[in-house]
Amino acid sequence: MLPMRYWFVFVAWLLLIGPAGAAPDEPQRDVAKENVQLKTRIDALERQVKSLQQELEALKEELQPKAGTIWIKPTDPLPAKPIVWAVPPTQNEHPDWKEGQINGVRYYIIPLQHDVAK
Repeated sequence: MLPMRYWFVFVAWLLLIGPAGAAPDEPQRDVAKENVQLKTRIDALERQVKSLQQELEALKEELQPKAGTIWIKPTDPLPAKPIVWAVPPTQNEHPDWKEGQINGVRYYIIPLQHDVAK
C-alpha cells in the first residue's frame, strides 16, 4: 500500500488530469458541428450572390438600347429668371407734409385731414 502523502498526490493527480483528458473530445465535436453549419451558410450565401448577379445581368440587358430604339435625353429646364422688383422713385417731399429740424433731428408735420385748404 502507498504511504498517505503519496495517496493524496495520486488523488490530486486523478482529479486534475481526468477532466483535462476528457475536455478535447467535446470541443472537437463542437468544432465539427460549427464547420458543418458554416459550410451550409456559405453555400446559401453563394447561391444568393449568384441569383443576385443573374438579376443584375438581366437588368443591364433591359437597359441596353435595342436596334431601332431612339432614346431622347431630356434637357435641363431653363433656369428661372430672377425677379426684378421695380423700385418706385423716391420722393423727397410729400405734397402735404412739412419738414422741419430741431437739434439735428428731422421731423414732419402731417395734416390729419386730406383735403385741407392750402
